[in-house]
Amino acid sequence: MIDELGVYYVPGLGESRAQSRRSALVWRIVWGVVAVIVFGLGIWLAARDQFASYLPWLVAVFAFYTVVFALYDLWAWRRAEGDAQRARQPLALGLNRDGVLFQQQWFGWGEVAAMAVTARRFGGGPKLSLAARDGRKAWLPLGLTDMMPATLDSIVRALSAGRVGVDLSRLEA
Repeated sequence: MIDELGVYYVPGLGESRAQSRRSALVWRIVWGVVAVIVFGLGIWLAARDQFASYLPWLVAVFAFYTVVFALYDLWAWRRAEGDAQRARQPLALGLNRDGVLFQQQWFGWGEVAAMAVTARRFGGGPKLSLAARDGRKAWLPLGLTDMMPATLDSIVRALSAGRVGVDLSRLEA
């Protein structure tokens, strides 16, 4: 029988995701600028007389979408970097029959009001949140760990003797 369990961050996964998001941002900007220049120059050279009045609007629409999607990529990159910062230490979560060590804070099972996994939108992986009865809250990026949400729920229920479970209902929403 298992009396304790450690959930660990996968080494380098957070940095890899942040780097991937940064690369997406750079490519979005580069290709957006190239598309605006090539598209605008191509129309200008091919059909200057027919599209001269529309060309500024067409270039503005391309530039607008480039900026909007670049801002999204910037936001996703910053979010991925924040998750990577949280995953710097190897242990994400420690569980035993007395309680849980969550982001370097100890919570006895009697102190835990709720644990939930939520799907984060716009580029973030699933997040495990803990709310204590005394108002303390903590969360960690579960997508950067070596644990699946349903497995974690089973282990939490077993080690807490059924007092606490991980709410997985928000993953489907």
